[in-house]
Amino acid sequence: MLHVVIQDVPSSARAMIDEGQPRQRKGSILRAASALAGGLDEQENITYTPLKAWTKQPTTCELIHEKVVRRDRFGWEVDFQDFEMPFKKNVTNKIAEMGGLDDD
Repeated sequence: MLHVVIQDVPSSARAMIDEGQPRQRKGSILRAASALAGGLDEQENITYTPLKAWTKQPTTCELIHEKVVRRDRFGWEVDFQDFEMPFKKNVTNKIAEMGGLDDD
């Protein structure tokens, strides 16, 4: 007969004796390597589910068509950084002819 004195047993083993359940094994590199070599039984689901629906992006043909429509409407200068709408361009030219804006 085996008699175990509870006071001589470490606390981790004492918990196992009290509960009567085996402790969970810690992970190790060797177990992980053997699991990878043998093939994993569980496959992790890595499917991406977006939180909101993405908007449809315009195609190249649609972008070119939009650029052509803008050129037909506003002229060839629409492609440059200093482009101004016709009314604003006219006002800017008139102000420049009058001598510019005064801060007085």
